[in-house]
Amino acid sequence: MAVFIIQNQLDLYLDKHQNWISSENKGSIYRTQYHDEALNLLIEINAKDINIRGKILEVELDEKQQPKI
Repeated sequence: MAVFIIQNQLDLYLDKHQNWISSENKGSIYRTQYHDEALNLLIEINAKDINIRGKILEVELDEKQQPKI
């Protein structure tokens, strides 16, 4: 199963509380099954901080249902 996550220019990932975290804490990374949902959140994040250069990544989940990053 594929999900969408958000990564910034510093290779950090957006978590469920809209903070940027490293890939070490995969369980907290924000994920959604819908690209448009991720896009809307990325637009909100960019509106708050115009210096964020985020991108949406489509990734598979591993056997523990964590993003493969």
